[in-house]
Amino acid sequence: MIKRSPAGGFSLIELMVALAVVAVIAAVAMPNYTEFVKRSNRSEGTRALIVLANAQEQHYMANQTYASAIGNLPVQPLTENNHYLLSVVAGNGLAFVLQADPNGAGTGDSLTDDGKLRISSTGVQQWDCENDNSWACDWEDAARKGS
Repeated sequence: MIKRSPAGGFSLIELMVALAVVAVIAAVAMPNYTEFVKRSNRSEGTRALIVLANAQEQHYMANQTYASAIGNLPVQPLTENNHYLLSVVAGNGLAFVLQADPNGAGTGDSLTDDGKLRISSTGVQQWDCENDNSWACDWEDAARKGS
């Protein structure tokens, strides 16, 4: 007579326990990943604003006045990955305020609930962390804060 070996594999209970463990790990990991992506995209905005401020300073050196529109500067209005629309929101020739808007024309939807970033000619770096034009946070907060 031929001996049969017991059937191999996993029971339904074992599979359900494994599935529950994976679900718990995913539930913890997804919000952390989402916040990491937001912070990473914010750093793209801050880098672009620094490049834009540098272009403003170069324009000032050449023309003895700051540019009043982004079209007068040698930069693209959208950041590298299209997360922010850059603009000159205040410029009178003697000073400027530059802004990166995550909800501007041409940007993606990944940062719709994130606030704007801005930098001034005096070096003040602000982030509208509450997305209500209060400008209550600075760039260091933007690098630390998850949302």
